Amino acid sequence: MKSFLGIDIGAGSIKASLIDSNGNVLKSSFRKTGAETNEKQFLDSICDIVSEMKNSSLTAVGIGSPGPIDSENGILIESANLPLLKNVTLVSHLKENFLFQYIIIMMQTLLRWENTISV
Repeated sequence: MKSFLGIDIGAGSIKASLIDSNGNVLKSSFRKTGAETNEKQFLDSICDIVSEMKNSSLTAVGIGSPGPIDSENGILIESANLPLLKNVTLVSHLKENFLFQYIIIMMQTLLRWENTISV
């Protein structure tokens, strides 16, 4: 059965849940963040979460973040709550470390599309 990883980048933490195609939560995880979190710490935390959560049926990863994102190039332009993060090449970093497809979109877009995507 296919599984999907959703990652929420927030002010105080990065939260993630692995779900199956029926919407059942298989696993959840989080890492603390804060205004002092730098790019290396941030990317290490994201990679730690993906490593912890991935399984052989992982099909896609969706990442939501407040603030502007260059979704075409997979760049987190900035995050209001994580001021040390500027122009983070999140998707290319993940593709270098893992062998599956990634999607990076703003949370508002995810909520708008949630009823139109079939799995």
